[in-house]
Amino acid sequence: MQCCLATYAIILSVLVGNGADGISFASYFGNHMVLQRAPQRATVWGYGSTVGNTVTVVLSGEGAYNTTVTSAAYLKKGGIWKVMLPAVGIGGPYDITVTENSVGAGNSGGTDKARIADVWFGDVWICSGQSNMQFTLDMGFNASTELEESSNYPLIRVFTVKETQSTTPQFDLLAVEEPWSIPNKDTVGHKPWTYFSAVCWLYGKYLFQTLGYPIGLVDTTWGGTPIEDWSSPDALAQCQTPRPQQRFEDPGLPKSVDLTNSSLWNAMIHPCSPSNMTILWGVWYQGMSTSVQTCTGSF
Repeated sequence: MQCCLATYAIILSVLVGNGADGISFASYFGNHMVLQRAPQRATVWGYGSTVGNTVTVVLSGEGAYNTTVTSAAYLKKGGIWKVMLPAVGIGGPYDITVTENSVGAGNSGGTDKARIADVWFGDVWICSGQSNMQFTLDMGFNASTELEESSNYPLIRVFTVKETQSTTPQFDLLAVEEPWSIPNKDTVGHKPWTYFSAVCWLYGKYLFQTLGYPIGLVDTTWGGTPIEDWSSPDALAQCQTPRPQQRFEDPGLPKSVDLTNSSLWNAMIHPCSPSNMTILWGVWYQGMSTSVQTCTGSF
C-alpha cells in the first residue's frame, strides 16, 4: 500500500531549492535509504535542468528506466523527473544513478549525473504526531543501553523531517533535519527533541527483530501541535470546525510561532503523498493538544 499520512556529516538542516541547475534527487532520497519492497513499486523522483530532456534511471543489477523532465508550476526553473521502479524484493545494497541527457534543439549536448548508494528494499514507515512521538530516544528510560545497542541494527535506517509549515501544499520537503542514516549513538540520540523519536525507533526495532529485513523509519513530528494543523483541508471541511490562527510556544524554538489549520499537513505530510513517496504504513501518536474532539474518523 502506498500511503502518506546521504555516509554523511550531520547538518542541522538541508534546505530544498526551487528547481535545479543540474539533475538531482528530491529531498527524501539519499545514501543509506530504504525503499518500499515488493509487491509495491517504489517511486523515485527529482529535479532536472531542462524540460524535455531525457532522464535515465539505473537501479544496479536490475535495469534502466527512461523518463523525461517535465514542467512544474511550483518551480522557478527546470522541471521534475519521476519513475516508478518495478517491484523489487527484500535486499540490497543497490546504487541508483540518474543521468540527464541534454542533447537536443538549443542544447550543446552532454550529460549530467547524480547517484545515491547503499539503498535497500524493505518496509518504510512514517512516524508522526506531536510531543509523545517527537520525544527522543536519549530522553527515555534506559537510554544509554538503547543508544549503545543501536549500532547492532545497521539495516534499520532513520530519517527526520525538520519542523516547517506552509500555507500551501508542498510537493517536496522544505527542509530535512536528519538525512537517511545508519543507527549509532548520535544518529538515534543526537540531543533532546531533535532526533531520533523514541517511539519510532523502538517500533522499528521490534519490526526488525520480528521480520528480519530492512526497515526505514521517517520521523515527521512537532511537539504540542493540535490535530487541525496536521489535517488536510478536505478532512477539516468534513468537520466544519474552523480554528483561528493560534500562537504556539515551542520550547525547542527561540520564540513563539503561529500555526494555522493544515500548515503542517502542507509542509510535513503532503510531500509524503503516494505520488512522491512509497511506504507501507504509518504510526500516529497524538497527545493532549487537541482536548475537544468534534469530528472523528476524518483525520
